[in-house]
Amino acid sequence: MTPPTVPGLWWTARDWGGMEGLCLMCGEQPRLVHEIMEYWTMRQDDSANG
Repeated sequence: MTPPTVPGLWWTARDWGGMEGLCLMCGEQPRLVHEIMEYWTMRQDDSANG
C-alpha cells in the first residue's frame, strides 16, 4: 500500500504555470508566486483540518 502524498508548493505551482513560466514569475512577479504558495498552503491546511 502506498501512503498518500501531498504535492509540494513548487510542484503544484509548476503544474499551474509550467516550469519556465514559474521560473520567470519568480523573477518578474515574486508577489504572485508568494500568493500562489500561500493559497496552496491554506488549502492544504483546510483539507488537513477537515
